Amino acid sequence: MKVPYLLEPAIERDAEVLLAQFCGARGVELSAPIAVEEILEQHLGLSLGFDDLHARFDVPQIGEEPDVLGALFVDRREVLINQVLDPEDHPFQEGRYRYTLGHEIGHWELHRELVSAAAGAPTLFGRAAAAPIICRRSQAREPIEWQADTYSAHLLMPRTLIVKTWRNRFGNLRPQIICHEDEARDFTRPFAKQFGVSSKAMDIRLRTLGLLCREAPAQLSLIITS
Repeated sequence: MKVPYLLEPAIERDAEVLLAQFCGARGVELSAPIAVEEILEQHLGLSLGFDDLHARFDVPQIGEEPDVLGALFVDRREVLINQVLDPEDHPFQEGRYRYTLGHEIGHWELHRELVSAAAGAPTLFGRAAAAPIICRRSQAREPIEWQADTYSAHLLMPRTLIVKTWRNRFGNLRPQIICHEDEARDFTRPFAKQFGVSSKAMDIRLRTLGLLCREAPAQLSLIITS
């Protein structure tokens, strides 16, 4: 599906609006971890289930890692997640599971009207049926998938909460300089645990916000670590 071009700040604003609406409706303050299941089911009114999505969509799985992570059926207001991400059966997948929920919420918020419009278009045989949005890791570079991934990052790791957490830990917003991947994983793990995401997702988010760097600026001679 072709989607309109969106800048990241526009996606961030959309995620911030949803969070504000959710907190306002519940009468709560924004806090980590974001209640992503509650947003999906109770606030947006979407149903949530698990299935073998490779079998359901007849997509062969190559290797141990699943390719099809989730699917959104706009007309049925239904989200399905690959059963291998079910955190009750696979607790170590909780971060990826939550990120996939945020991804599907991103599709709902950004793309559901496009799906509905396409479903209502006339064809030689009547009106077109609504096709599900199938989310595959192998298609992560596609604009529609990039937009949903970006939405998930801003929904689960909102800028205001990341900044607040960083200030509470370090007392300032100076970037931390981490040169080795092992150090980066150790550094991001506490943040990832607090926000209920994977260390990789948190690493990317902190680097995007300029709070985590791989190299020290030229004027600094010391490597700043945790």
